[in-house]
Amino acid sequence: MDFARTNQPFSNSIAGFDHHCLWLNNCVGRKNYKAFVGLLVSLTIFLVIQTAVDCYVIYRMVEVGKFHEGSDSEKTAFAFAIIYLVLLLIALGNMIHLLGFHMMLIARGQTTYEYLTENTRIIEERKWKKKQEKETRSKGAGDEESHPQTIPRARPPTNSINSQVSGGGAMVAS
Repeated sequence: MDFARTNQPFSNSIAGFDHHCLWLNNCVGRKNYKAFVGLLVSLTIFLVIQTAVDCYVIYRMVEVGKFHEGSDSEKTAFAFAIIYLVLLLIALGNMIHLLGFHMMLIARGQTTYEYLTENTRIIEERKWKKKQEKETRSKGAGDEESHPQTIPRARPPTNSINSQVSGGGAMVAS
């Protein structure tokens, strides 16, 4: 889709708007999408290298075996290496997921905004269909004594300007 979209919080017109990245505090659109994906690839490669180095360090510590009978500082270093490896694996997993998501979007020719809008619409349609099916089943299930109809509650008063001007909120059913 080739259009410009206004990003409400920042009031910038973004050509080919994809999404606003909270981590970068920047909007991603047609002009900087390649750089954004390049950043994801670079970070993924960086995390793979860091994970490999940390695995090698842990391997050497185990191979030498100093952390078993070594000093407290060697035991602490080994513990930090293990904790660092766990954190790296969590970050790497998330980065691979994010990169894979954007690769999928590129293959589909879709923006993040379009993907989220489409999936939100589909989810809302499914919820509406389930609600309709549930209501249909409860109405056709038999006698009304076993399935009494519930009286819908009135909405709570809103804080909109219209309700304040008209002199109050919604009426409450009793």
